[in-house]
Amino acid sequence: MFATLYLRLPTSNSLDNTNVPRLTLSGLNDDVLREILDHLSVSVTTNYSFSRPPTTLKNLSLVNHRLRNLVVQQLFQKVTICLSRAQLRDSKNGDWDTARRAITTLTSNIMVLSVIKILKFDIYGNGEPERPVSDHNMHNLVTFLTCLPNLENLSIHIPKPHIPAFQAAFRTFDSASPFIFPNIKTLVAHPLSVFLIDRCPNVERVGLQSPQWCRTTGSYDPSDVVEALRGDLKFIGKRAKHIKHFEARSRWMFYEIYDLAHAFPNLERLSMRSYGGEYCSGIGDIMTALGENFKTLRRLDIDEAGKLRLGFHGWPPCGNMFIGPQGQEAYEEYSTAEKRAENRAAELAFRNIKSLKELWVGDFAVARKVGEEAEMKWEWTTNYDMVRGEISR
Repeated sequence: MFATLYLRLPTSNSLDNTNVPRLTLSGLNDDVLREILDHLSVSVTTNYSFSRPPTTLKNLSLVNHRLRNLVVQQLFQKVTICLSRAQLRDSKNGDWDTARRAITTLTSNIMVLSVIKILKFDIYGNGEPERPVSDHNMHNLVTFLTCLPNLENLSIHIPKPHIPAFQAAFRTFDSASPFIFPNIKTLVAHPLSVFLIDRCPNVERVGLQSPQWCRTTGSYDPSDVVEALRGDLKFIGKRAKHIKHFEARSRWMFYEIYDLAHAFPNLERLSMRSYGGEYCSGIGDIMTALGENFKTLRRLDIDEAGKLRLGFHGWPPCGNMFIGPQGQEAYEEYSTAEKRAENRAAELAFRNIKSLKELWVGDFAVARKVGEEAEMKWEWTTNYDMVRGEISR
C-alpha cells in the first residue's frame, strides 16, 4: 500500500502576511546544488588551449568557499590539454609550453587533482616530430598523471618517435612494482603505447588511435597496430582481464584477428575500421574469423557499405548527377545498391557471429537483431543524428 503525500503551497497573499523565510541559493543542501551545477556544466570542458571556463560557473565560484569547492568538483571533472586548429601547422614537435602552463596550473591545487576523472592530452600538430622530446617535459607529464588518484578516462596521444621517452619516464616511478592507475576504465592511446594497458589493471575499454597530426593529414601507419597486436598486446591481455570494448583502425589481416582474440577473448564490442577504406580480406572471411574466435561479441562496428566490396562502390563525390530528368532514377539506383550491400553485410555478420546483437555499417546505419535467437532477422535504423559512441574519436 502506498501513501499519497499532498503539499499545500503558500499563495502570494499568504507569503505577504507571514514571516516565512525566503529560500536562498546558500540555503540549498550540497546534493541539490550539485544537480544545479550539473545542468549548468553540460558540455563544459576545461580546455587549456583556446577556451575558458564558462562565466556562470566562474561567477558562482566567487560567491563563497562552499560554492567554490562545489564548482571546482564540477568544472575540473573533464580536462583537455590540446591544440586548436590554428596551432596544428606549427607544433609538430609538441606544444610543450601549453602543456607546462596547464600542468603547473592544475598541480597548484590538490583539490583539482583529486576531482579530475577525464583527461585528454594531445599537443602535437601536423607532421611527424623532427626533434627528440625533452626528458624534463616528459617527466613532468608523467608526474602529473601519477598525481590523479581518481582518473577514470585517459586519452593520450604521443607520436611514435617520442614513445620511448614516454615509457622511460614511467620507469622512474616504478619501485618494487610498476606504478598503476587502478581507477582507469577507458584508455585511448597510440598503438605502440600499449604498455599503458599493463598499468591499468581494471581497464574495460581500449582504443588504439594515432595522434592528432595523423588523423588530420591521413598519415596513419597500419603497421603500428599490427606491431602492437603481434607484440606486447597478446601478452598484456593475460593480465588485463576486464577488457570488453576494443577499437582500432588497421587492414585487419587474419592473424591480427587471431592475435586480438588471443589477447581479449571475451570482447563484447569491437570497432574494426579499415585503413584507407580497404580490408585485406573479404568481409565474409572476416566475419567467419570473428565468429570462430569471439563467442561473446554483441556489437561490431565496420566501414560504410561502399568500402566493403559487396557490389556497392560508394556514392559519387559530387551530387550533380542527381539533378535533372534522370536524377531521381540515379539516386534510387545508388540507394538500392547501398541497401543491398548493407543487408549482405548484416547477413554475413549475424550468420557467422552467433552472439552478435548489433552491427554498425559506417556512421549512420545500424542493424539490430530481432526475434528468436536462432532467427536471421534484423531491423535497420538509418539516421544522420545517431552517435556511434566510439571512445577513439
